[in-house]
Amino acid sequence: MSAAACITTVPLLSGPARAFLAADPRTSLFTSPPWVTALEATYGLRFEASVAVERGVITALVPYVEVADVRGERIVSLPFCDYTDPLVDDAATYQALVAPIIAKGRPLSTRCLRSTLPRSIGALRPTGVARWHGVDLEAADEERWAALGGSARRNVRAAERAGLAVRESSAIADLEAFHAMHRHVRRTKYGLLAQPLPLFANLRDAFGEEGCTVLLAEADGEAVAGIVFLRWRDTWYYKFNASVDVRHRPNDLLAWEGTVRGRQRGLRLLDFGLSDTDQQGLVRYKAKYASAEADIVGLSHRPEGWSDPRGDETGRLLGELTDLLTDPSVPDDITSRAGELLYRYFC
Repeated sequence: MSAAACITTVPLLSGPARAFLAADPRTSLFTSPPWVTALEATYGLRFEASVAVERGVITALVPYVEVADVRGERIVSLPFCDYTDPLVDDAATYQALVAPIIAKGRPLSTRCLRSTLPRSIGALRPTGVARWHGVDLEAADEERWAALGGSARRNVRAAERAGLAVRESSAIADLEAFHAMHRHVRRTKYGLLAQPLPLFANLRDAFGEEGCTVLLAEADGEAVAGIVFLRWRDTWYYKFNASVDVRHRPNDLLAWEGTVRGRQRGLRLLDFGLSDTDQQGLVRYKAKYASAEADIVGLSHRPEGWSDPRGDETGRLLGELTDLLTDPSVPDDITSRAGELLYRYFC
């Protein structure tokens, strides 16, 4: 950072910040203007950025959201994202950008995939590690098929023999069909609330029909599994997955088709996103396809002496409510409505 640079805060979707995000090659899906637009519309959050400005032009950026709700006050960079790398080249500039965020005196959390700069700041402490997987789409289909684990190839062939067909769509009706499976799987398999249906409509509006795609595996015309992909630049992001079929292994068929169709689009990478390390089945599933693996590192800052008993108690209460609302006796539509009301508080 040059001596002529100044540090300031701007809305993340303001004209100058939007232009920077659109042009900077390090911008991922999770700092892209369409993604931020969809999250703001869904959850009513205000995304901001600490930026370095030189001669009227933004040269570096750290995004964040200030949250103040029933769970208390906190800062997240960024909520509902697999990872959010700062768009900064050097440690000195990063420290200058994060200092005014830390000075707000509230807990701060972030997750990074490619940037190691946050780990160089003593105020940010590691809180955990998740796994990331990616697929090189520049490799020919034959190369990727040969590199697949034997179980993946067997599962793809078994799904094809069972008559499963893959259909690609950006229609709202098909996103709604996917969401019905998604909320069911979140409840029955993981005991979690699902992201609200309006998020999917907002993603489709923000990314357009070419940028928001659902692949559906269908048996006799009925959807039994699906993956929602979002496109940003030369990367296809595997963002949401759900399957209600346990017999024909549709997830492997969909993952394989995702790599084939991503390559047909001329894309460079399929980003499989975050997998928690305690979800070893999910980690193994993605690893069968991956040509690259890495850690997503979580970091946080807690101000000295910070205490928020009311927020901590609310967090525990939300956990108990989630257990109640995802109980097998609760109908899917009630659980879905609960997700629309409560999901915003999990950021």
